[in-house]
Amino acid sequence: MKTKVERIAFFALKDGQTAEFFAALSRRDLREAKNGKPYYALEFRDSKRTIKANLWNNSPLFDVCDREWKPGMHLLLHARHDPQWNQLTVLEARPASEEDRMFGYDPADFEATTRFDVEALFSELLDFAKKIGDEALRKLVLAILWKHESEIKAHPAAIKNHHAFKGGYLEHVVSVTRTGEYLANKYAEYYSELSPPLNKDLILAGCILHDVGKVYELEVREEGTAYTVPGTLIGHVLIGRDMVREAAGAIESLSPELLMLLEHVIIAHHGQQIFDSPKVPMIPEAMLVHYADEMDAKMNMYVAAVTEEGLEGPFTNWNRALDRKLLRERTV
Repeated sequence: MKTKVERIAFFALKDGQTAEFFAALSRRDLREAKNGKPYYALEFRDSKRTIKANLWNNSPLFDVCDREWKPGMHLLLHARHDPQWNQLTVLEARPASEEDRMFGYDPADFEATTRFDVEALFSELLDFAKKIGDEALRKLVLAILWKHESEIKAHPAAIKNHHAFKGGYLEHVVSVTRTGEYLANKYAEYYSELSPPLNKDLILAGCILHDVGKVYELEVREEGTAYTVPGTLIGHVLIGRDMVREAAGAIESLSPELLMLLEHVIIAHHGQQIFDSPKVPMIPEAMLVHYADEMDAKMNMYVAAVTEEGLEGPFTNWNRALDRKLLRERTV
């Protein structure tokens, strides 16, 4: 690069700052502007933050991007941050090289992972499954967990928004199941007059399996996580229902009614049809699983937003997933 500017870590880039930093190109989409001319919608990330950028066709980098840049590449960028739109304006760029290790480049900086031990998390998930009192339902849940152990340990929970990092799926599911168990115990006691009583086995199984379709919906690639063809055409909600139905075929003793209720918990866990939920929760177990899932996802979004590096001022930038700004600076 010709221009000499301050070199920093990408996550430390502040609002309005112009600096040089290493970043991974996680998305490169060719689009058409309103004037009919092409431009690239880009997304850059490290392990702590992700920022978008538009590369217009009159930029000297447009042809280089068109010919050479691929998602997954690590680049040294000279860029300016636009705080109004929380976007980058890329001024100069080149691929990172092995020689750049002498100047702070480390490929490991661009892989976000769970901060928890995945082996311990998976062991805890198995322990939850083993608490299921109904023997046939317990066998069903354990069979699915063991069959997809490697994907469960490695997958993110999403491409963006919440738990979008290696091991994020497992972190999320364990957290949801912890909350689900608490809610099951609380409300089984609180509404002891329910007949039949609140089914704690169904809540545990629903929490453990509510997102299981994501092992087929998402695919972890070198350039980042992407939707598979089945994930795009069908989605994890119905894929998960089908996985449960298929596994149940090998367990003759499983109650057909209990299987139907578990399927309902899975297909209703998004809560509302506008959020791609085929059905809304129609039984209390489905409602509790939905709220345990939603609470965990939104808390993760909140924490990620208020702890984002490089922000200044009392509030975060506008958070699209939560549809609001969030207060960052507080003393109590």
